[in-house]
Amino acid sequence: VLSETWGWSESPASLQEAAMVADMLQAKAIAGCNATKEAVISELPTAECVHFAANLSWKLGAVVLSPGDVVDSQTQKRYYQSTANGGAQEEETNELSGGNIELPQLSDFILSAADVLTMKLNAKLVVLSSYHSIEPITGAGVANLAGSWLCAGAGAVLISLWPVPETAAKILLRAFYSALLQG
Repeated sequence: VLSETWGWSESPASLQEAAMVADMLQAKAIAGCNATKEAVISELPTAECVHFAANLSWKLGAVVLSPGDVVDSQTQKRYYQSTANGGAQEEETNELSGGNIELPQLSDFILSAADVLTMKLNAKLVVLSSYHSIEPITGAGVANLAGSWLCAGAGAVLISLWPVPETAAKILLRAFYSALLQG
């Protein structure tokens, strides 16, 4: 339902990427429905290297995380933020797969540039890997996201700016992190 509403979905390639990078860096991956805003924010201040294999919203200047477990609701309405006019909209629906649910607010599961600016980070590197994202990249979105991480204390920010085939991305990331680990 979230994918239909906002167009973001979890990619098997992103889950594989997260597992591969975590294995290489001997770190823990926060993936799938465990990658909630609260879980990610709790880990960021102590991380030396942060790698997001996630959808990025260039319009919102945000990393799209998991809303966690969405529970059934007795109502037949779903709520979402409209990016067209910035206001909240409500839409009635009678047929939602898996029962009637109330969708979480965007602020509950996106890590916005504004959220990042409130943090104190020690990360030497933040990687925003979004080669599988569907939203068109904008210069303002890149500047907003990269700038927020740098202002929060990150030493460097690496952002993928174009679609890359899955195999090529794996090769690139293996080479990149191997070289990084070797100094």
